[in-house]
Amino acid sequence: MSATIVGFSWQWMYNDYFGLINGLLIRVGMQPVNWISDPNMALISLLIANIWFGTPFSILFQESSLLTIDRNLYEAAKIDGAGPLQSFFNITLPLLAPFLGINLILTSMWSVNLFDLQLVLTGGGPLMSTTTASLYMYKQGFEQGNLSIGAAIGIVLLIINLTVSFLYLRALRGEEA
Repeated sequence: MSATIVGFSWQWMYNDYFGLINGLLIRVGMQPVNWISDPNMALISLLIANIWFGTPFSILFQESSLLTIDRNLYEAAKIDGAGPLQSFFNITLPLLAPFLGINLILTSMWSVNLFDLQLVLTGGGPLMSTTTASLYMYKQGFEQGNLSIGAAIGIVLLIINLTVSFLYLRALRGEEA
């Protein structure tokens, strides 16, 4: 699903008076919460929406990686006397490690570069409480016309993404060696 559609959906659910979540809270006798208009709650609300948005990809990715493991390995381990816990730590986890690493790299990059979901949901507010580097880059470059500052932020984001990816890959290769 598009991050823009997800942003508008969560914006409707978080609405202070007519939102789904506050409507449910009122029905059970609780006070409504200012989900995206309170600086203390806006980041938590954005994180919940981002987790909701990214979790299906991670689950499908890991499910497909589980399907690549040959079932004969588990049968051989069972014949050798391995229990479920030993099979998990000696077969499943080592064979899933490359997929877990790729998934970790992708979700980390998407989280660092989070832009469209937060632009629609909070616009970086209130009081810049949900402004990340990518949204700040956009605002500097396109809204305020400071293209050089926007480009510099983009270079820093690239360096952060490359460094994190390098560290993840190095840790993953260390496990395989």
